[in-house]
Amino acid sequence: MKSIKINAHAKVNIGLYITGKDTDGYHYLDSIFKKIPLKDEIYIFKTKTKRVIIRFNGQEVPIINTVSKAVFALQKDFPIVNGIEIIIDKYIPFEAGLGGGSSDAASVLYALNKLFDLHLSKERLLEYGRKVGSDVSFFLIGSINTLYSCRVQGKGEKVKLFPLTLPKYLLVIKPKNGISTQKAYELIDNKGFNKSNLDNMVSDIKNKRLVRNVNDFEPIIKDLNIQVKEILDHLKEPLRIVSLTGSGSCVFVYDNDEDKLDKIREQLTHKIKDLKFYQY
Repeated sequence: MKSIKINAHAKVNIGLYITGKDTDGYHYLDSIFKKIPLKDEIYIFKTKTKRVIIRFNGQEVPIINTVSKAVFALQKDFPIVNGIEIIIDKYIPFEAGLGGGSSDAASVLYALNKLFDLHLSKERLLEYGRKVGSDVSFFLIGSINTLYSCRVQGKGEKVKLFPLTLPKYLLVIKPKNGISTQKAYELIDNKGFNKSNLDNMVSDIKNKRLVRNVNDFEPIIKDLNIQVKEILDHLKEPLRIVSLTGSGSCVFVYDNDEDKLDKIREQLTHKIKDLKFYQY
């Protein structure tokens, strides 16, 4: 095999409770992560050089990023992982709470395992994923191309498949400006931590009740980003699930009425400038 193409899907959070902080600086959480159709496309080619080239199309990405960390983590144990060019067509927005960087890293680990016949088990891949970032494990636990959901706890390392039937249609709304994850966690440290109420939220979803999804970052990010506040304040009509995802800045809506989501998209387009929409 000389090349491989793989997708890297985004995620949204169905409930996100930040319940504490460890002495190592990582936070404890309780959330359901749900993969969604929005995805980056990744192409990896073997080359005749001894170099690793990583190119992102569509976004400016720091030189040290989740993909470079994933490659270098493998290289430490497998020097054969060399002479490659990785091209990532970016469609998942940056600083959006959609997990694009973690998903890219997971897909690259998976693809390099195939491309170089490393024969790494899923558990070994998960070990490398944890070295890269706390959310990477979620994107490795199931099939790369399956839109599964998991309950994620601890510091992101406790990941368990968690089937959950959600409303049929999804609208993701991206404000113009992103949110720094580091900044968001600094602010939540000042706010304090809550107990998780995720079990009750899941019960409401399963019983098809309206859910005002609880995300502990939401009140903080509404104060930090005026467009997030304007979007969430607009979404007042009865909708099945409404929430910020991750630490922002994207807001998402699930509902069984596609016309209702079309109407929301049209209204917000006229009300708030420079929004992007992803609808499925």
